[in-house]
Amino acid sequence: MTSCLLEVSALSCLGDVDAAEQARAHALSCLRPPANADEKRLLSLSEGALAAARAGRAAADGDRRAAEAHFDAARAAAKELAAPRDVWAHRTLTRWIEDLLDRYPAVAPASDTLVAHVDGKWFTLPSAGRIDLARREALSNVLRALVTARLARPGAALSPDELIAAGWPGEKMSDASAQSRLRMAVMTLRKLGLASYLQHEAAGYLLAPETKLRTSTAP
Repeated sequence: MTSCLLEVSALSCLGDVDAAEQARAHALSCLRPPANADEKRLLSLSEGALAAARAGRAAADGDRRAAEAHFDAARAAAKELAAPRDVWAHRTLTRWIEDLLDRYPAVAPASDTLVAHVDGKWFTLPSAGRIDLARREALSNVLRALVTARLARPGAALSPDELIAAGWPGEKMSDASAQSRLRMAVMTLRKLGLASYLQHEAAGYLLAPETKLRTSTAP
């Protein structure tokens, strides 16, 4: 059973949708409820991988509606895998979805989605163009930390110390100077367009958990 589900994922990653669908049909014929926890996780991964492969094929064929529906199914599967024990599967599937979206921009997320580079080098606002941070290392580092935290633990804030360590790694400075730099970085990111996304609470800073967020590896 496990090997059948892994075969579905592997064929999907190769883009062989027809073969993946055949493997899926065979895997499901072997699956007898109740499946154990590992089989359920593998099933979610294989379903998500196949949905992403279907989305890629539909996008390549110019069928936007079908591509969007399949991408939604792939995201739903990735969400099911977003538990601590399933971090690898969740990240693998999510990264693949992101790569496909980069390849087929015609089916990119709706206009209310904040898109950020995985390393914080840029971000794109729903109502504006791309904001480049490639030459602003501290801002880029802070954004990367915020995005990473938002994807891994929605609603959980990063403490000032965590953001300072991320923004200025290895730098020696007084506490007052560090706090001042962080406040300036946060203020700058907000001025650049993140005012409605970047929140502050007692524990620290975070990107609002209700924010629709996607990361990208595009340069």
